[in-house]
Amino acid sequence: MDNLFAVPESAMTRSGHVWMIDASDKLKSIKADVAFHKNRRIYIKNSENISEARVVLQPAQSFISGETVSPSLSKDGEI
Repeated sequence: MDNLFAVPESAMTRSGHVWMIDASDKLKSIKADVAFHKNRRIYIKNSENISEARVVLQPAQSFISGETVSPSLSKDGEI
């Protein structure tokens, strides 16, 4: 499973994108290249060589790439 990362199914939008938050707390959307699904998680090919990611668990249609956000951790320790 080299060069894959897993995100909850809820993190992927209907259009197949995953929203991430960069080190400056700005939103960035990537097109998810899904390798497979397992246990309610989606395994995405890491074609952008992302070493660490903060993934939005419940993306909103109103998100704009580059928008500054105030992330918070979920009860599971996820953003």
